[in-house]
Amino acid sequence: MNITEGRMPFAKLQLADIDFENPRTHSGLAPAEIIETASSILKHGLLVPLLVRPDGLVIAGKRRYHALDLLSQALEGKDVGIDDPSAGQEGRWTKVRWLLTEVPVRFVSLVMGDEVDYQALSLVDNLFRSDLSSYEIAAALAGLSEDGKTGAAIAQMIGKSPSYVSRKLSA
Repeated sequence: MNITEGRMPFAKLQLADIDFENPRTHSGLAPAEIIETASSILKHGLLVPLLVRPDGLVIAGKRRYHALDLLSQALEGKDVGIDDPSAGQEGRWTKVRWLLTEVPVRFVSLVMGDEVDYQALSLVDNLFRSDLSSYEIAAALAGLSEDGKTGAAIAQMIGKSPSYVSRKLSA
């Protein structure tokens, strides 16, 4: 198996076909979580590339794929619950337009004689992704707070509500 960094237009990416089903079917895919991910991509860019087969099938990154789709819809003028592209922040939306033409990906391809079970690879990616504990989140937020950042500023930086930051800091 060979994994290489690359880019692919969003329009060429696809989520599933008849021979593959992503193991992540529910967790992290609620509409509010997709909007939150899209807002984070709008603000910070796509920090983790999608894992794809050479044909564009997304092996890992379903939530990011859906978030990119929301951003694409927003650029088409649809109200999808994230910032309106026509309401300022043009620089961010210019970056999103470029991102959708050049999505960072990691291509998984076979090397002569190799066999890769893409479904197993997707499961491995999801199994080894562990969520931060409440303590780890609180400690990281406390560090930002100790650096002089307000709760509201931290909330804006990480794309969460001020009440979320307050609850985590009180832990």
